[in-house]
Amino acid sequence: MSKTIWTLGLALIAMLAAVPGHGQWTSQFQFGGIYNSIYLSPQDTPTPFTPEGNDPSFISTLTLLMNVSLDDQLSAFATVETLRGLSISIYAMGINWQPGPSPLLQLRAGKFMAPFGNFLERRYASTNPLIGLPILYDYLHDLSAFDVPENNAELLLIRGKGLSLQYPDLGHSSAQTAQATGGERILSGHLPKPGRGMRILSRELYLTGLELFGWAKHWRYAVAVTNGALSNPADRNPNGGVNLMGRFVLLPTTGLVLGVSVARGAYLNKSAVAEKLAAIGKKARDVKQISAGADVMFSYRHLDAWAEYLWNRYQSPFLPQNLDLQGWSIEAKYKFSARVYGAARFNALRFGRIADTLDVDGDGQLMEPWDFNVSQLEVALGLRLNRNSYLKLSHQFNRSFNVPQGDPADDINAFQIVVFF
Repeated sequence: MSKTIWTLGLALIAMLAAVPGHGQWTSQFQFGGIYNSIYLSPQDTPTPFTPEGNDPSFISTLTLLMNVSLDDQLSAFATVETLRGLSISIYAMGINWQPGPSPLLQLRAGKFMAPFGNFLERRYASTNPLIGLPILYDYLHDLSAFDVPENNAELLLIRGKGLSLQYPDLGHSSAQTAQATGGERILSGHLPKPGRGMRILSRELYLTGLELFGWAKHWRYAVAVTNGALSNPADRNPNGGVNLMGRFVLLPTTGLVLGVSVARGAYLNKSAVAEKLAAIGKKARDVKQISAGADVMFSYRHLDAWAEYLWNRYQSPFLPQNLDLQGWSIEAKYKFSARVYGAARFNALRFGRIADTLDVDGDGQLMEPWDFNVSQLEVALGLRLNRNSYLKLSHQFNRSFNVPQGDPADDINAFQIVVFF
């Protein structure tokens, strides 16, 4: 009952704020919000495609975005989200400094949205034409931030188990250190959890550090030094390493945006793996995630389209090779009228092949992808109720390839209402 009351209360606040005159926008203070309720109806099998579980569920969130101009050069910002009205996450908090009149040179300090790819800046429910996130940002693969496989077989035996993960004991020196969270969560967000795999790009990807950025008429750039890595965006430094990243965007003509992004950071939690790595003379900060991506956005009349490609490498200290993967996403939205649109997104992950000398799944193949290759097609229909609200209905077709037991039944139906101000 208390959850229902919270949900109805948050919906009322959001809808009142959406009425003209309630949203607060002044020259010094900017305040906005997004209320989002989703009903998920997955099929029977829990998989990394269904991190909320395989039972029907109702999820409501309220996101508040704030910006305060302190003077002509300095401003402060914050993004706060509450889930089901019961927990609060401060996704972003910090300051922006523009030392001169030109926007070419600006500095940001605090916890901020990662300058990577073209999805994060439109990840909010009010700007995402679908309900789900691309699997680059949401799929749980079989590498952990809290443990490391000691041979290829340990990794291959848990393919498709990112939702509930523990490496088997095949010469494994110790069990996963589930209690070793290391205190990296301060402001909160989507951080890796013991007993689960990591996401390649960790959902609402906010990082803590410093960012230098700027823009001109036909281009913009950002370079950042932060804690953690794209898969482990810890608030506090989890391993003594530094994440370096950069992004460059070109706007050659109206309706076309081209971007490239790179990042390199350490993804392991030192408190969980330090003893094991010390036995081979390594430290958590030495084990890197390296990523490079390219993206494009195209807009013409009633059509908006986006595409994103990612190459990613995980170093793994005990394995004889790096763990590479490639991922891509193609997305489009078409407006049939001022109120009705259709949208679709196809995305896929292809994991690099490693030696399977023990033939762990008995298929006779001695080279296997280090996790099952997967793809997802999401289709959606959106209805704009008024200037400040949407209804969306979607279906996700989720596929896992070469699974010995067959492709699991993990498609998802979803319904969403979004109110924003």
